[in-house]
Amino acid sequence: MNAACGFPLEWRGCYTGLTALWVDDAYSHPAKAHPSLAFRILRHLEELGLLKEGDTVLDPMAGTGTFGLAWAVLGGQAILVELEPKFIALCEANKAELERTLGHPVGITILQGDSRRLSELLTERGLVRVTSPPYGLGIGIGQSGQEQGETYLEAMATVFQECAKVCDVLVSVSKDPTRNGKLRPLARDLQTLLEAADFRILCHHRAILFEEQTQGHLFEGSKKKVKGRMSFFKRLQWQKGKSEIAAYEDILVAVRDNPGGMKVVTSAPYGAGTILGGQTPEEIIAKTPSLKGRNPGGHWFQALTKGYGSTPGQIGALPDRPLHPMETGDVSLVKPFPDDHPADVLP
Repeated sequence: MNAACGFPLEWRGCYTGLTALWVDDAYSHPAKAHPSLAFRILRHLEELGLLKEGDTVLDPMAGTGTFGLAWAVLGGQAILVELEPKFIALCEANKAELERTLGHPVGITILQGDSRRLSELLTERGLVRVTSPPYGLGIGIGQSGQEQGETYLEAMATVFQECAKVCDVLVSVSKDPTRNGKLRPLARDLQTLLEAADFRILCHHRAILFEEQTQGHLFEGSKKKVKGRMSFFKRLQWQKGKSEIAAYEDILVAVRDNPGGMKVVTSAPYGAGTILGGQTPEEIIAKTPSLKGRNPGGHWFQALTKGYGSTPGQIGALPDRPLHPMETGDVSLVKPFPDDHPADVLP
């Protein structure tokens, strides 16, 4: 099956090699966009005629800055916006390391600030002239921030509306997380927010993280294994067979009528609480024989326990109330977008 743009629906080989774009400390980020995936997205935008020499790539929730770094490698200009000071430091370190590697300065501008006021931040720095008027969300996503405290989707709705003021292309990268053993349809909700911000979904792709394989065994019959990118704790969940696990990341390419705008490529932060559920690395190691000898102070455990940071307003730490119902049915590797949907235009 092909995506609506006519290019292959599934992308493979997006999570190998090319980590040289990061300094060592960048591995402490809990949800890094892989450089190979970043280059694949940028190439696809070029294939579609949506990205060309002279365009500026903007990541309003930059993390380690991978999307901007990749575009800078290709000779382009990039703007990275990030709220958390420790991740700003990682962006700056990655930029400096890239300049040392290339032997010349790169066109990356790094701004600390809240992407919920993106157009204001860019205007203050003289990086953009905002002409698009603000507009309402147009859908109900729960109580307002004033009444009950801001939710994850409310914050993301604001970010997408701000992006719409300065860009004509927006690529959203997300992976449906597992909650209570079921997949939470995050990509569907993000699509709804994009459309409410006057974006049109041009195409949807699946960057394959891993594939399930069955191998025959002479004495034990057939055995299942996974090939590809799967975190240690996801692998434990898969082995126990008690949780649905997203086998790919969703790549949504959205466009709107805003000629000459920037090209936004971003991975929305997600993950209220820590991946370890409040347990310390030492407690996890003590309970898990296969972790014996692991260093609890290493980058791997730091990423699991420290999450997206502690700066007030951190979107990745906000409470989540899904728009679409959780998936139900047998425990399996569930696809969030049904295969029977015509031309893979999102539901």
